[in-house]
Amino acid sequence: MWSNAAMATQVRDPQGAAWVVRRRWAHRSVRWRGRRGAGEIAEGTELLAHGADIPVVGIVLTGLALLLMAIAAIVVIVPAVVFMVEVLVVIVIVAAGVIGRLLFGRPWTFEARRSDGAAHEWQVRGWRASRDQMLVVADQLRATGLPAGGMRGAIHPAEAGD
Repeated sequence: MWSNAAMATQVRDPQGAAWVVRRRWAHRSVRWRGRRGAGEIAEGTELLAHGADIPVVGIVLTGLALLLMAIAAIVVIVPAVVFMVEVLVVIVIVAAGVIGRLLFGRPWTFEARRSDGAAHEWQVRGWRASRDQMLVVADQLRATGLPAGGMRGAIHPAEAGD
């Protein structure tokens, strides 16, 4: 069991189910869109380098290796650049959201998610108040297994989308 109320708290209820109580910073996550296994192309170029010892075959294989390396660079570098741009956009959006929450008093959303997917979420105004309420929910889960306390906004597992 670990606890850092600023980030997340992981607890076990009396039935042994694991719960994570965390503040939700953004409703969108950034994921890598590139192809998996792009490194396999680069590994194949090593085989082509061994054929470069024969003059004519070496020229053809070297040209083919350069072409494959250019394709691999496009397959890896372009998605990496797109990913980095998306990360920067998300960072700007999250920063604007945090500033908006602090300046305009928008409520913080935090959630309690069980390991089987069941989830509950609440909205609380103020950073400290949301941290305190997260700790209350974590204590209630640890003691009873039920995230109670008269808080609003519970969602059922079928409605909890990620």
